[in-house]
Amino acid sequence: MIKAEFKRENKKIIDTYKDDTAYFDGSMSKPEIYEMLRYRMKFGEAETKVIIAALNLAGAKFRI
Repeated sequence: MIKAEFKRENKKIIDTYKDDTAYFDGSMSKPEIYEMLRYRMKFGEAETKVIIAALNLAGAKFRI
């Protein structure tokens, strides 16, 4: 799959499923997402930060 098709497919997945997640409805704060990924799901520090940054770029809405 070429890069543009890959990006389109991923955007379609985000658009289709984002409203079914806690990342886009504002029900979780960044510290809560961090804690979940880092300590409950056992992601490393770098992975956790990259996932949160990617969620932000995708339009996630975290509670303040």
